[in-house]
Amino acid sequence: MTKPFSMKILLKKISIILSREVKKTNIYDDGFLKIDFELGVVQIEEKSCPITPTEYRILKKLIDNKGQLLIYSVLLDSLWEEGIEFMDKHTLAVNINRLRKKIETDKHSYISNIYGMGYIWK
Repeated sequence: MTKPFSMKILLKKISIILSREVKKTNIYDDGFLKIDFELGVVQIEEKSCPITPTEYRILKKLIDNKGQLLIYSVLLDSLWEEGIEFMDKHTLAVNINRLRKKIETDKHSYISNIYGMGYIWK
């Protein structure tokens, strides 16, 4: 870049260079639970934790919206294909409970149920 140059051009070039360096990580890791979303791998304390495709979709949706309440209808609409009419809140609750049994302990609680509304990833 030769002088003189405008500050606007300099800032744009810096922004472009910085955006090349920043890569969004596709790994959730809190020291106990590790999820590699690129590979679809879930680990508990470095040990593989097999989960079903439905449990994986629930996990991804909750983590993508960490700290936000996901109401039942939003979760149901985003997790199952259209035309599947037998999916309801009970089916969702069963899948969430199975997922909790696999990834949660007394010391590590991730998913909260807001009664009558939905779920939230803490």
